Amino acid sequence: MALHHEIELEVEQGIARFTLNKSATHNALTLDMLRALDEGLAQLEAREDLRCILFSSTSERFFCSGADIKEWGDINPEKMGSLFIRTGNRVFRRIREMDVPTIAVMSGHALGGGWNWRWPVISAMRPRGSNSGCPKPRSAPESSLIRIPGNLRAADVAFSRGSHRRQAADAHN
Repeated sequence: MALHHEIELEVEQGIARFTLNKSATHNALTLDMLRALDEGLAQLEAREDLRCILFSSTSERFFCSGADIKEWGDINPEKMGSLFIRTGNRVFRRIREMDVPTIAVMSGHALGGGWNWRWPVISAMRPRGSNSGCPKPRSAPESSLIRIPGNLRAADVAFSRGSHRRQAADAHN
């Protein structure tokens, strides 16, 4: 189903896949795209059959290049925080707080704000030769940095074979 003309959402056998489809601008996120992601995540929260959420891109070169700065010219600088940045933070927080594993299948580079996709997901898979980075380390949500070791440890336990009851208890602490 198309949430937006540049974002698809498919759900099959409990696995949801969001696909970014804005290759011409390296999947630079617009405010409308962020709102569509937020709407799609809200739909998925209501599903009882959901097992996993994947985020992918149709581009082989870029997963996401961050925010579409061309759009910023139309936004009043005083409202930039409430419109764009808060919406982005809300979407990435919602991804992080989903009750199922979230995985970014990075088909290429993740730069600028696109680098922030690494923080809310439990796993970011990238091909060799692709880069991820952010020109300003402060743009990564610091609160996410604190939570990452816990989420990664919990994912390690959840996806490991065998009995890990003690490790699972440690992951919550």
